[in-house]
Amino acid sequence: MKEVRIILNIKISVVIIGKNEEDNILRNINSIKNTVEYKKSETEILYIDSGSEDNTIFNITSNHNDIKVYRIEDDEVKTASKGRHLGALLCKGEYILFLDADMELHNLFISRILDVSKTDPGFIGGIGIRNDIFLNNGIEVYRKQNVYNTLSEKKCNHFGGALFIKREFLIGIGNYGSSIVANEEAELDSRIIQKGKFIKEYPFQMINHYIRIEDDKKSLKNILFGKRNQGIGQGFRHSFYFKSTFSFIKRFNLFFIAFFGDLISLTLVLASVINYSLFFIAILIQISLSIFYMKNRKLKFFVLHKIYALHFFKGVLNYKLGNKINFVRIDNYKY
Repeated sequence: MKEVRIILNIKISVVIIGKNEEDNILRNINSIKNTVEYKKSETEILYIDSGSEDNTIFNITSNHNDIKVYRIEDDEVKTASKGRHLGALLCKGEYILFLDADMELHNLFISRILDVSKTDPGFIGGIGIRNDIFLNNGIEVYRKQNVYNTLSEKKCNHFGGALFIKREFLIGIGNYGSSIVANEEAELDSRIIQKGKFIKEYPFQMINHYIRIEDDKKSLKNILFGKRNQGIGQGFRHSFYFKSTFSFIKRFNLFFIAFFGDLISLTLVLASVINYSLFFIAILIQISLSIFYMKNRKLKFFVLHKIYALHFFKGVLNYKLGNKINFVRIDNYKY
């Protein structure tokens, strides 16, 4: 990717990422344009596409010709982190609001979080209340209000694709890891924490997140072979480059407790050919871990962790730190 030099002359940049989101993208854009900041020309909107094969781009360019549309051209895996990384480089706002295309922004969120930023000298970013709306063939089946149970202002330890953050700070800590296939938000958060900063969580509405039930189910095939399962391993490798490994391990403590427990157990089993009593110690460790994860309501995760651990090693071994992204600007588009 060519060097990009940006002059910051916009208050808010909204970076939307998506692929094959023709059913969602106009709802997303209309919600942004319904904010006071957009109407005052303080907001720009960028859409970063990861290779849509439907009417997503056409729906944007034919209805909203003021939006900057970019399409990632890389042949390799197109990830959410790559879209956010590129969007952060191309936008020119003092703050960036990241959204996925299947999200709908609350019209007062930007105003409220900007008010907070003016009174908090340590503010670098934040999120608000997220509501998940589950759809079956486009029809709402049920919804989960206030997913993160945000009842008061507090440190945030779980932000997803929706994030409001200072652009200068984000770029300064290395931006999103563009090659990480999953859990890129948590990896970014570990670097934020490493810097002694944190994202804040506020008890006012931010987004509705529309989720297709058919896309939300994890099949056995995905568990065994899904590339997204390599995300923790890739994030772990990425953390070495930014010297945030300890913070990353703490961020994924439930994964690494099981991981190191399994490594110790495996070592003891192998050593039991010399001293058979070590085998029983290994069993005791596994029983203790099972009880621990059962109390944390994560027993299913502990059982599946044996598979996830293999994906972890694969992610560590095949990860490459590289930020070159091939993309094109699209001004008009015919489907």
